[in-house]
Amino acid sequence: YSVSRPLENVVQEVETSIDRLSPLSGRSFLFMSELGNVIERFNHYMLCLNRTLGPHISTQKFFPEIRSSFTDIIQRQLGLIRNLPSSARLPLDRMQNRLLVLQDRMDSFFHRLSGQRFRFGVPEGEQPEAILNGQQALLPYTYIRPLIFLFIMADGFCTSFFPMFVETLYEPVLGLSREVIIGLPISVFMFCLAVSMPLSGGVADAWGWYRPLLAGIFLNAGGLVLTALSQNIYQLILFRAITAVGFGLTYMSCQQFIIDNTTARSRTLGMATFLAAFFSGDICGTVVGGMLADRIGYRNVFLVSGIISSFALISGLLIFRQDIRPGRRKRSGRMKIFPFGDALRVIRDREFMTVILLQAIPAKLILVGFLFYLVPIYLNSIGTLQSNIGRVIMCYGIMLVFMGPLFSRYFNQASHRKYYILTGGVITGLAMMSFFAFSGFLPLLLVVALLGIAHTFSVSSQASLISETEIVNTIGVGTGMGLFRFWERVGNVSGPLVVGYM
Repeated sequence: YSVSRPLENVVQEVETSIDRLSPLSGRSFLFMSELGNVIERFNHYMLCLNRTLGPHISTQKFFPEIRSSFTDIIQRQLGLIRNLPSSARLPLDRMQNRLLVLQDRMDSFFHRLSGQRFRFGVPEGEQPEAILNGQQALLPYTYIRPLIFLFIMADGFCTSFFPMFVETLYEPVLGLSREVIIGLPISVFMFCLAVSMPLSGGVADAWGWYRPLLAGIFLNAGGLVLTALSQNIYQLILFRAITAVGFGLTYMSCQQFIIDNTTARSRTLGMATFLAAFFSGDICGTVVGGMLADRIGYRNVFLVSGIISSFALISGLLIFRQDIRPGRRKRSGRMKIFPFGDALRVIRDREFMTVILLQAIPAKLILVGFLFYLVPIYLNSIGTLQSNIGRVIMCYGIMLVFMGPLFSRYFNQASHRKYYILTGGVITGLAMMSFFAFSGFLPLLLVVALLGIAHTFSVSSQASLISETEIVNTIGVGTGMGLFRFWERVGNVSGPLVVGYM
């Protein structure tokens, strides 16, 4: 894993690259900087060769001239041999045969060069500016994995006990009920996250991913530490808002890193790598946070979260240190403003708002309101250990991780997306109604697992269906999907308040 496989991969790709006379694409060879140096030098030589031969090959003059000159030389030598007397030709028969064999080999060589298998320049789909002057401009996208894993794990420590922690700071606010006030910090966190996402995307577009990434982790770590020190509900709401802004800035910066450091061909794999680190960090954080809360208390868990988030900041400084951090692409220097006009425009579209109102918002309302708010409170009320509460919530992520690949393999037909969304909604509704009839630890565990299965069917299909609507194609897929995520988070914000009120 650490030595032999990277070497085998390098050898295989170098052989393919030599065969095509094209540089290697930017990749991570498991953080082996020595291999990176070898690949950079190889790409430098290959680009020099391309710059020398490329203009001749592009005009299709170089090979015909060489082939013609070589053929003339051989024919001249054969003519000289044929003109010699027969007594003098006998010692030269072997030379004649060798010349004929050499001519056949050269004909085969030039025929191979002219075939479609032979391509000069950067491979199709790669960006020409990716490799310049022997230096790779693309960083390996796997560099983001340890950072995002630590960051998401630290933020997920409080998932299994946060409502109970809020309850320790309860005080009357604006005449609201106790249950609504307990859900208020979660709603504020989700609201700030929803607002910060598009703004953070604009910051990343204008300034690149590096500085916003470090700033976001710093804000998140500071918010977690301040949360541990909060003395009243107002301070808690403020500190959770700071944490949410840092989370949004970090999340969008990581996505910008993937976009900037992958090509069209490798972007899907880069996003899958990002999501794998995200879900694994979330699962580990939920369980570990619950176990820590049993042993060291709620406030100390937030301090540990801040420390681990600081480790993510340190890992970012070490991994993206100055000597390997590439020159960032030229930016406009202006931050994109939130598209308010388009946000109001999509409300009037029937297809868009049908998915939003009847599927996306209800799904997120149940996810945040039921899973992250009601489940911890209910399990705590029936005497469940804090560590087991974390394990129950973890089952939602486990189902997404294991069911997602199966869904992509067997149920990913574009023509059936509406039925997949319907299936997810029906499973969610049945799960909620089953909890009305059968309460307790095991029925709730089953409900959480069913939610994971339901969202495997519906959530990914919602995004695919929305991306093909007429309004999204009109305003642009990037803007349209951003607005879909924005309106979808209405369910995130309202979930704890609605469930608390109920």
